[in-house]
Amino acid sequence: MSALDSAPRRAVAALCGLLVLAGLAVACVMWLLHPMRGTATGDAPVRDDASQPALQSAPQLDLASYRAQKQRELDNTGPVPGEPGYARIPLAQAMDLIAARGLRAASSADAKARP
Repeated sequence: MSALDSAPRRAVAALCGLLVLAGLAVACVMWLLHPMRGTATGDAPVRDDASQPALQSAPQLDLASYRAQKQRELDNTGPVPGEPGYARIPLAQAMDLIAARGLRAASSADAKARP
C-alpha cells in the first residue's frame, strides 16, 4: 500500500468520525431539551400552586373597587391603624396646611422615634 492510497482512507475515516461526533452532539442536545418539549407547545402540566396569583378574565371591577377604597382613605379622617398617636386627614387638607404653615424641621428625638 502506498502513501497515496492511505490519504483518502484517513480523510474518509476523519469525516466519518466527525459525523459520528455531530450525531452524538445533536442527540445530547435533544435529550437535554426533552423535558422542555411540552412547554413550547402549551402542553405543560397544570400546577396547583397556591403561591401563584389567581388570574381573572375581567379584573376591571376589582381594580375599580380597590381604587375607590384607596381614594376613600385619602379623603377621610381617622386614626392610622397600627400607629398610635397618628391620624389621617384628607390629602387636599394636608396640602393646604403645608402650603399655609410650611414643613416643620424634625428634631433629633423625632428622627430617633421613627425608624
